[in-house]
Amino acid sequence: MRVNPPPTITTTSLPDAIVGAAYSATLQASGGTGSLSWKIATGSLPGGLSLNAATGVISGQPASAGTFSFAVEATDSAPTPASVTRSLTLTVTNPLIVTTALLSGGSVGVPYSATLQASGGATSYSWSITSGTLPDGLSLNSSTGVISGTPTTSNKWTFTVQVTDSSTPAPQSATQSLSISIDPAMLISTASLPNGAVSVNYNATLEQQYGTLPLSWSLVSGSGNLPGGLSLDSGTGVISGTPTTAGTYNFAVMVTDSSVPAQTATQSLSITINPAGANNTELSGRYAFLLS
Repeated sequence: MRVNPPPTITTTSLPDAIVGAAYSATLQASGGTGSLSWKIATGSLPGGLSLNAATGVISGQPASAGTFSFAVEATDSAPTPASVTRSLTLTVTNPLIVTTALLSGGSVGVPYSATLQASGGATSYSWSITSGTLPDGLSLNSSTGVISGTPTTSNKWTFTVQVTDSSTPAPQSATQSLSISIDPAMLISTASLPNGAVSVNYNATLEQQYGTLPLSWSLVSGSGNLPGGLSLDSGTGVISGTPTTAGTYNFAVMVTDSSVPAQTATQSLSITINPAGANNTELSGRYAFLLS
């Protein structure tokens, strides 16, 4: 007379599940007599899942994320039934999504860094660019999701990032379309300054492009001095005052913006101060003269 060995549950692990996604996994066993019947012996399945007693199939749509521990029991149909149990865990994760929706802009020549973010799925994540390209000079770290480097070209760059998790047996993936705008390097657009005259109020405003407000203006150390009586407002870039001495004054100005890290730009300039009462101011516009 042949005696079958008692049943043995051969399933040692279960694939991960995703909240709201259809799930199905079949418990496996060997040995035993006749058909097997299955049940949950201790603990409980994730909400939304159930175990088919006849087939050993766990199926349904998980309702919440978490790690659920339980024990399954298989019983054969021998005259004196034999049973076996095995402890299992089932991990349910939220759907994987890229949570980064916008990326900050950058500037040519200024180091750039931004970190892509994702939620759900099973960590750790792996990142890649699936379409388009990053700005020249930037690269993506596939392990950390950090986009970094020093941009070399100004433009708006559009691309698609993909994140892949470590779910088993089939990893999840999610994509997001993003863009990065790279501005030209900050520069001082003021190329020359108007002349002034001794004892005549003077006012001129320095201008810049592509800097991030607020700005800070200063004279470059050792580059020269403003005419006596004039000063530079560090917050507004306005050179103003009442000149006291005639002459041509050469100097260089520097502007620093508030980006991180900060940009700087310099420009060499000069101001000519004419003697008091000198009638050599440049004219502009339309004029009419009556000579006799």
